[in-house]
Amino acid sequence: MQSLIFILLLGIVQGTLLGIFFLHRRMHHKGNFFLLFYLSAIILQLTLKLISKAWLIQHLNVVYTVTYQLPFVYGPLIYLFVRGAFNRKKFHAYHLLHFLPLFLILFHFAFSDPNQYPTTFLVPLFKPFPRLVMQMTSLVIYHYLALKEWKVYRDSSQQTFTAIYNAQVKWIPQFVYSSFFVTALVSLTIYYMYIYYPYLQPIRFGFAALTLFVYWVSYSVLHHPQLFSVIKGNGLDSALTDLQPRLFIHRPAKKYANSTLRSEESHRIADSLGELVVSKKIHLNPEVNIEDISLQVGTSKHHLSQVLNENLNQSFNDYINHFRVEEAKQLLANPARRKHKIASIAFDSGFNSISTFNEVFKKFIGCTPSAYRKDTAIHSRKERV
Repeated sequence: MQSLIFILLLGIVQGTLLGIFFLHRRMHHKGNFFLLFYLSAIILQLTLKLISKAWLIQHLNVVYTVTYQLPFVYGPLIYLFVRGAFNRKKFHAYHLLHFLPLFLILFHFAFSDPNQYPTTFLVPLFKPFPRLVMQMTSLVIYHYLALKEWKVYRDSSQQTFTAIYNAQVKWIPQFVYSSFFVTALVSLTIYYMYIYYPYLQPIRFGFAALTLFVYWVSYSVLHHPQLFSVIKGNGLDSALTDLQPRLFIHRPAKKYANSTLRSEESHRIADSLGELVVSKKIHLNPEVNIEDISLQVGTSKHHLSQVLNENLNQSFNDYINHFRVEEAKQLLANPARRKHKIASIAFDSGFNSISTFNEVFKKFIGCTPSAYRKDTAIHSRKERV
């Protein structure tokens, strides 16, 4: 029996690793969700067979009894897996009726004394032979329905030119037939172990088929990973999807994503900067720079730049030049300064270069300083007339 324990333990470990792989590859969506449940049922079956039967009966009698009912879930899970993963059919609440035998058992243990004889209509679920007949019937029906879903997938998907489709069409019936053989063997093993207990113990090796099945599925995943990672349903549109390059939306990283600047401090910096412009007219100083202003505001250069970018969508230079241009507009429109040269207006507005003044002025106003002065003079004479 030590060899059986080792085989079952290998199945538990491999099944757990396979489940982690499915979750890591986000394969718990669509019908693959039921494949995870199917795998979980196998792991539970193997785990409980490693635990002493006497200990289970004494301490976890309900759990031990439920293990006899697990073959009722294998069939529905296989059917729902193929139905959802390959034919993209949605799961609805009424599909839970497929698991009615298990729900009835759980209902009995939840609302009745587990040691009492079950209600009359539940008796067949607890008697060995009627239970075996119902389990085998369930396995036959649901695996047959799974094969029908495979035929729907095969007949509606004219994708013989894709390797992915060919691999899936070949693998699905292999998976369904293997599942039926293994789960039927488990059901028979449970029955004969119960009937002949404590004799015929070597029949426990029937559970080793679950370990072999888990390793076969793992081999299929490694040999043909597209069986699961590219299960997208049927039809020509699915084939085209496989052939088309993926569309990626590139979003620029947020510029100040790691900033420690708080909202209150941001408002204080903005208010202080506005006061410097209004009261001290810092923009008229041609040598002004962001380092000096950040010191006067009482913040860092980085935070000052962040406030301007996030609050005004401007750089420091654009912010200062905006006020310089506004100053130049007033000087150009002032009749007393009409005879002053453009260079004089530029220097008095805080610019240290006539070429920079012309470039910045046109950027903000849309015309040159000379054109603006001329238009302002014409508009002023019309108002006087």
